[in-house]
Amino acid sequence: MTGAVTIRPATATLHPDAAANLGLAALKEGAEAAALPRLEAAARAFPNHPRLWQVIGLLNRALDRLAPATAAFQRAVSLAPSDALIAQGYAQVTFEAGLPATRLFDRALRLDPTKGDVLLGRSAALLAEAGPEAVIPDVEATVEAHPGWLPGHALLARLYWLVGDREGFTKGYELALANGPPDIR
Repeated sequence: MTGAVTIRPATATLHPDAAANLGLAALKEGAEAAALPRLEAAARAFPNHPRLWQVIGLLNRALDRLAPATAAFQRAVSLAPSDALIAQGYAQVTFEAGLPATRLFDRALRLDPTKGDVLLGRSAALLAEAGPEAVIPDVEATVEAHPGWLPGHALLARLYWLVGDREGFTKGYELALANGPPDIR
C-alpha cells in the first residue's frame, strides 16, 4: 500500500474515532479493502458509534459493495437520526443501489435544506422513480428562489431538454439573468 495510511492486522480493537479516522484516510489513499476489517472489528466492539458505521458505509460504497454500504448507513441513521451528513450518505447509497430513495433525500433535506448536492441527489432519485415531469417543478422553484445556483440551472436545462423542450431549455438561465441578483448578470 502507498501513502501515509498504515493498516495493521485487526489484533487490537481501535477506539471508534481512531477507526473512523483510519477509514477516512484509507478512502483518500484507495486502501478501503485493507482498512475495512479494522473498522468492522471496531464496530463489533463499539456497535453504537454512528460515525464508525458511516465510514464503514463509505468504504463499502467505494468498493462497490452497495448492499453492505446501505446496511451500514442504515445502522448509522438509526444511531444518529438528526445527522444530516449521515442521512445524505444513506440516501445516496440507497439510490446508487437502485432502490427508491426520494423519501430519504427528503429527510436529508429537512435536516439541512442548504445542501444543493442533496437536492441534486433527490432530483436524480425522483427522476428514476417518477420521470422528468415530476422533477421539473421542484427544480424550477429552487432556482427561482436561488437564481445563482448554477448546478440547479444546469439540471433544469437537461430536464427541459429531456422532455423535448429544445427551444426553451435555457429559460431557467434566462430568467435568472433577467431577475437574479446583479452578481450573476
